Amino acid sequence: SRALEVNQRTHNVKHTSYSVHLKTLFSSQIYRRSIMAASIDSAEAGIHRLPNEVLCHVFWFIDTKDVLTTLSGVCRRWRDAVPKAPISFTMRDILSMRQGKGKSKVLKILEKIIGKPSGQPFFANLLRRFRVEEISLHGHHFEICTAATIAANCPHLVAFSFGGKVDDDHIIQLAKSCPKLKYVDISCPTVNDASVVALAQNCPGLRELRVTYNYLTDVSMKALGDHSPNMTHIEIHGGRIKDPGVIYFAERCTKLVSVRFPECDNLTTAARTALEKHCPNLYHQNWLNCYLVDGYEDYS
Repeated sequence: SRALEVNQRTHNVKHTSYSVHLKTLFSSQIYRRSIMAASIDSAEAGIHRLPNEVLCHVFWFIDTKDVLTTLSGVCRRWRDAVPKAPISFTMRDILSMRQGKGKSKVLKILEKIIGKPSGQPFFANLLRRFRVEEISLHGHHFEICTAATIAANCPHLVAFSFGGKVDDDHIIQLAKSCPKLKYVDISCPTVNDASVVALAQNCPGLRELRVTYNYLTDVSMKALGDHSPNMTHIEIHGGRIKDPGVIYFAERCTKLVSVRFPECDNLTTAARTALEKHCPNLYHQNWLNCYLVDGYEDYS
């Protein structure tokens, strides 16, 4: 019993000294500082520790308006990162900025970054300051944002959709200045083989091409076959292409999943057969009004 009493007293002394040690530690300034430092480290362990490149990539998944109005106001670092984030501008966005009705929050933020929206300098500054990767322009829009302005200020451009006042010179200039292009949509009767050849030669990552109301020939198809092996989608509406060009293209662009050749009435069943033979992943075809293609009605 005496031994048990001695052990109990020893345990009480140890417990008491341990409690006193903890109280001293908790009340010490060193402990409080260590807790604050741990809290800061914990906070910084989240999104704030991401490199700027990763942060900008995250911004890409957020609507452009929200990026400009909300994210830019979170903190100084985010505000500085916003202009470096990849942003998609449609013509509707640009026109709304130009008109500035009601002095929207977006316009006010842009004015702080690049100045008041007045004419070509505003759009040049807009494209130069932001990492613009997608642009859509049609008709009279070229009067306020020309192809030359885009070519000079959008080296990261990945996708564009043009229609109306555009010709071969515009497309060639863009192709040479924007080698990262992957998705191209052109609706203009003044575009010829020179445009497609320039895109094929200068944009090795070209994946999707849509050209309507055109006069393209086999020259375009052969250029795509030689320089764009990764193409997955193509649409040529109303061109002058023939079977040899399509066959040459099919033999070299075997990753195709969708082909559309409406109104290309020079094509025959031989073109369709070649595409089906060389492109195992092909699941969509359109041969609208290609009367020489067997069963064209089933592919319209």
